[in-house]
Amino acid sequence: MKDVKKLKISVIGGGASSLLLAALLKPTKFEISIFEKNSALGRKFLVAGDGGFNLTHSEEIKEFVNRYHPSKFIAPSIKKFSNEDLRNYLKSIGIETYVGSSKRVFPLKEIKPIQVLNAFENELKKK
Repeated sequence: MKDVKKLKISVIGGGASSLLLAALLKPTKFEISIFEKNSALGRKFLVAGDGGFNLTHSEEIKEFVNRYHPSKFIAPSIKKFSNEDLRNYLKSIGIETYVGSSKRVFPLKEIKPIQVLNAFENELKKK
């Protein structure tokens, strides 16, 4: 069997988007290292504000893209992995979500931020 060389990826910072990126990269193609200056990954997961632990927004993709600037630059990436794709991914790792009155997406009320962080960490450990 031919030995496949993996591309080495270094992710700087262990925040939510870094964990999502690392969890979504295929371990058969990439060797991933996460570098975090703090003693633990995902610390901001644990300090949700007064509005709760919102994960994304539920708007239609056109409106969602326009939340970011420059929107023309970010649009292709968001269209490849949309807010709905994020909700589906979270569901696949055991995190059910709901859309609040603000159109923000939250984990179900009984799911605590630490459980979301643990779900991401478990996915990374599997890989």
